[in-house]
Amino acid sequence: MSRLTKNYLTKINSLLDKILKEEKNKILSSARLIRDSYKKGGQLYIFGTGHSRLLGEEAFHRAGGFAAACPIRDDNLTFKKGAKKATSLERTPNIAKKALSKYKITNKDILMIVSNSGVNHAPVEAAMIAKQNKIKSIALTSVKYSKKAPLSELNKRLYEIVDVYIDNKIPLIGTSIFSYVSLIFSQDQLLFRFQFSKSVFKPRAYIIALIDPEPPITLPRG
Repeated sequence: MSRLTKNYLTKINSLLDKILKEEKNKILSSARLIRDSYKKGGQLYIFGTGHSRLLGEEAFHRAGGFAAACPIRDDNLTFKKGAKKATSLERTPNIAKKALSKYKITNKDILMIVSNSGVNHAPVEAAMIAKQNKIKSIALTSVKYSKKAPLSELNKRLYEIVDVYIDNKIPLIGTSIFSYVSLIFSQDQLLFRFQFSKSVFKPRAYIIALIDPEPPITLPRG
């Protein structure tokens, strides 16, 4: 094993240990919110733009996974129309509103929003819509990144709006070994898994955060 590989593994493990130590209570709180929602007939909706939307796709229709996970799918949130177009659209007002309107999300459901920087218009707009409609929300984001990245016209950060946020601890850097990090707490890479025990829905949380690679020159919102 090369020095570079060992260094990579050391840094990733250090990051995971930090998340487990500092975000454990928030992860469990999120799991309880999802459990309680499910018991009331609710679903877990997952919203993200660009690469962040892959988290929702990863959680959907997985054998042994959480059956009530549903990704918010919209071509405007993907690279189908081109990377440049997608980057522009995630900074455009009402994109999140249009995407969410395709789904019958109620206050029985949970909306999970994934955004590394936590400042783009679309994820912040999604969080504000959830709050306005009394829908419980969870964010996966980098607090350190959010505090430095330029805000959208909404002048809010994602973690300031949601009910629970999990800090992925991603530092303020561009292309590096931290540019694309999978935070894996399960072998089969599921977003959330739960165990049934004697008909009681008990949370046992596992989580992934997929972080967008960002150019190192500027501090983009993503």
